[in-house]
Amino acid sequence: MSGMDYVVTCRFHGVVFAHLLNKPVLAIAHHPKVKDLMTDLELSSYCVDIRDFDPNLLAEKFASIIINAEEIKNRMSASLTRNRQRLRSQFDELFRYEACVEEEWLAPLRFERCESYRMPRADAYEGM
Repeated sequence: MSGMDYVVTCRFHGVVFAHLLNKPVLAIAHHPKVKDLMTDLELSSYCVDIRDFDPNLLAEKFASIIINAEEIKNRMSASLTRNRQRLRSQFDELFRYEACVEEEWLAPLRFERCESYRMPRADAYEGM
């Protein structure tokens, strides 16, 4: 896939890998998760539903990808940077929490509690 200029896929992981490689992608959604991913990546205009499949529309979308390739790559690059930052933050939170739990399990006779971590509210990550 790294040698390709564009990707046309109907698979979720095809979209993921195109995103990771910064390749403009046209998705043929057979499942809502493909459409949802393209929406999350701000590429919903380059996603067609397989149930309403129209070869002419697919050709139009592909022509649009070619014309707008640089703008799409810039958008995908920005999205990838945001997603990497979010993932890094989530891992930091996870491992900080695990370290606190481990500390409490290894020292059950101490009355100290790990105060460096507070469980975020369930809605803390909404809208990210």
